[in-house]
Amino acid sequence: MKQPCQLYYDKYIKPIIGKMKIINVAPTHISKITASTHHLSKSSKQKMMTILTPIFKLAIDEEIIQFSPIKQTHRVKRKQLEEKKIITNAVDKYRLVHQAIMTVFEDNPKIRALFLFGFHGRRKTETLKLKWSDINFNTSEFIIRSDNSKINSDMTFKLSTDVKEALLECEHFSEYVFASNRDPSKPISEIREHVAKIKKVTVPEYNFHWMRNLAVSALSSNGVSAIDLSALLGHTDTATVQQYLSLQREHSTARTLGVSQELLKGK
Repeated sequence: MKQPCQLYYDKYIKPIIGKMKIINVAPTHISKITASTHHLSKSSKQKMMTILTPIFKLAIDEEIIQFSPIKQTHRVKRKQLEEKKIITNAVDKYRLVHQAIMTVFEDNPKIRALFLFGFHGRRKTETLKLKWSDINFNTSEFIIRSDNSKINSDMTFKLSTDVKEALLECEHFSEYVFASNRDPSKPISEIREHVAKIKKVTVPEYNFHWMRNLAVSALSSNGVSAIDLSALLGHTDTATVQQYLSLQREHSTARTLGVSQELLKGK
């Protein structure tokens, strides 16, 4: 079965430049490709960059061409915060999901902490790769290291009270916070069983990543600004978030956690 990028290449790229020598590919050809994909989602359009950028970079390194035919106007700019799907009855679902995590994993603090990290906006991959050395209980902060972040730089966030309490119940038997029981030298690799438990008692659309959308919907409806939500999610591509990135992320997540606690108290 062909992979998505191969299907994209066969349908949109190959018919236009598939038989051309790379030295003959011009910006106009790239424009034709982008024009043929105007109906696709922004994430799908980005596949062109994923496929062609490394090819043209290699051609430049090998001195086959001097400049890439891909220009700035061809690049798809995603405003990820705006692309998040708004969830209806978000506040009710926000409270329901939090209660489910606290109840279902009451006797399993490690998994409770894992899902609470997701509840407060963290991606699954970056959470699973957290190490105990990334957690500062004294300042109630944690760091997502550049190796595990989408923006390739360290990000510092405030540690929410519920996550901190769960972590303090966990045993430190490995460098990874969420170490695998089978191989403590590695993080957990599969959480589908745990996701199913929460899904069963909350909503059909529930999954780990969906909680990021839930946070955006619930918190924005209670006055949290776009810039603070961008900080919470770890985005860097909205215009406003460029103003503060590293230093303000801690303060922004503190503000969003404050609103979150008020919501969960029913206020």
